[in-house]
Amino acid sequence: MKRTLSLLLALLLLWSLAACGGGESAPAETPAAETAVPEAAETPTPAPDFADWLAQCGGEPALFGAGAPAEALGGAGDCYLDTEAGECWLKAEDGWDDCGAYRDAGCCLLRLEDGDATRLLVTEAGALLPEPAPESTERHFEGWFAGDYGGAFDFAGTPLTEDLTLRALYTDEAPRAEPLLTLSSLRDEYFQPTGTNAVLVIYYGCPDGPELDRAAFEELFCGEYGREDELRSAASYYCCNSCGKVELEFHFCYLDSGLSSAELYQRMQTAMDRYEAYDYYRSIFRQAMAGYEGDPRELDRDGDGYVDAVVLLSGEDVRKTVGDGQAYYVFGGGSMGDMQDRPNWENPSLRLFVDISAALLSEPLEPCAQGTGARVLIHELGHVFGLMDYYDFYPYGGDYAIIDALGAFDMQSHDTGDWNPYSRFCCGWVEPWLIEEGTEQITLAVTPDQPLLIPSSLGWNGTPFDEYILVDVLAPIGANGYDWDWLMEPRLVPNATPKSRGGVRVYHVDSRMVSQNFANAGTVYDPAFTYEEMLDALNDPHSTLLTAYYNTNGVEPLLEGDSRFYHMIDWIPADGSSKFRLCTPLSWAIYTPGCVNDLFGPGEEFSMERCADAFPNAPRMNNGGTLDYSVRVEHYDPETATAIVTVKRVR
Repeated sequence: MKRTLSLLLALLLLWSLAACGGGESAPAETPAAETAVPEAAETPTPAPDFADWLAQCGGEPALFGAGAPAEALGGAGDCYLDTEAGECWLKAEDGWDDCGAYRDAGCCLLRLEDGDATRLLVTEAGALLPEPAPESTERHFEGWFAGDYGGAFDFAGTPLTEDLTLRALYTDEAPRAEPLLTLSSLRDEYFQPTGTNAVLVIYYGCPDGPELDRAAFEELFCGEYGREDELRSAASYYCCNSCGKVELEFHFCYLDSGLSSAELYQRMQTAMDRYEAYDYYRSIFRQAMAGYEGDPRELDRDGDGYVDAVVLLSGEDVRKTVGDGQAYYVFGGGSMGDMQDRPNWENPSLRLFVDISAALLSEPLEPCAQGTGARVLIHELGHVFGLMDYYDFYPYGGDYAIIDALGAFDMQSHDTGDWNPYSRFCCGWVEPWLIEEGTEQITLAVTPDQPLLIPSSLGWNGTPFDEYILVDVLAPIGANGYDWDWLMEPRLVPNATPKSRGGVRVYHVDSRMVSQNFANAGTVYDPAFTYEEMLDALNDPHSTLLTAYYNTNGVEPLLEGDSRFYHMIDWIPADGSSKFRLCTPLSWAIYTPGCVNDLFGPGEEFSMERCADAFPNAPRMNNGGTLDYSVRVEHYDPETATAIVTVKRVR
């Protein structure tokens, strides 16, 4: 009976709801959903939490001040920040609700100073700044700066973890729209500095060559390691060195040459006619491509019709002797220019190759030991990115002496350590702080991945290819850490010093360009110092760009000067001497190696006056301009490899 009564009541309720819902028989004057109003009013509104507050205000508070908010202040939905207590409040219908402390909620408070206006922004720790300041026809936004204008705040590289005050910087002129020129801009056959580059590895074996462990062999190319072990493979080295911007993808092919080690060596002599040599490499390349099982187009990542790079490893053993009884190495890299095949987008052609003796990769990796592990491979691939040799390769004699202007501590010098900041800048892997014209004094942080650029008084052309000072931190991290004993040589550093865990390194860079013009009967070298002059040369089919100076004595520069004095890049030691540039070799070395004492430590200062011996044109730079700033090291933190430096105008 109770169940029947319940069913009847339910049916009666459904009929009454249908009648009130606007059916055809419902009276027009009946108010719609009259019974739903009291039920909705009785539902309690949940108190807003911090996430609700962020969602409602978009992260930007409408009000702020100190102390608890006044009841009469603001309207429903407004947000209030207590900037002293670090608390936030949301105005509800019945008053202000405490949303908690924004720091405890994993959020940071940004104070954005945009000219005369100041606004607050609450954002999650580690988040990026949502929007830049708006631009206008009168001014152009350059970036947000923390404190002084020493360099734009890198939100991606330095996630927000604390409250900050950021200032907007504007310029009267629009920033140049052209991209940064890199080494790949100068030669289209070079590796792309970002993204993936494919490498076809051809092992060309000999019957009497060493037995090959393919797994260990391939590990030298594509093994995945972190920064502390980056020297163990080419892939890990360039991933770490580029801050993750580039990836090398290796594909392997194994061929039998049918030649003995001696026969293969004779075929690959460097004295071989270059046309004959290229035909020889082309024949090996075609054998490899004929047996390639994958899609050939995967070897052409930049889509230019050529395999990105080919590494040929001959299987002969360099520890054997050939003919004259001398051990031999066969390795090198370069483009054959006018001899290269036409591009083929379906089956990419050969253009750029590296030739290495496979036995050079068979020696176990050892600290500070040139030619062990993957070092030679890593060095030669540096040429595929477009870098030169920084060591002195002149056939010594006469008035010239062997030098190593980088203290022999660089991957493109003695297969040791990491790339220097200039090399990484040339690929766009680091972007230095720039001391802009008009700066009087600024204090900023410098790290291995955040160098500092100081131009001469003649200005900077906006590219790596100019004359300037580069300042970075050299610390026992990654490849530099693995080879750190090189810089701690007991004969140079008999006892532990305050710089044993790193310090500030200073370079004088002069990589100004000349345009080599083939349009006339004779080759003409025209200065191409400005950005526009370089672009003109790059767009001229009769021209090519070359650096004016090299790091080799005896190779005449393409601008006026003497190669014994003018180099593309010099390490300036802390004592301000010319020991790397002019070379005053120790009794046990044919060149002067660098050591930790050549770094600048806390309290030490670099300036043209103090380090005049390191400049061939002192008191001027090579370009005739002056160096108007000093750099003083205020503090060095070995735990974070960060140096606090003050750059001050001195003239």
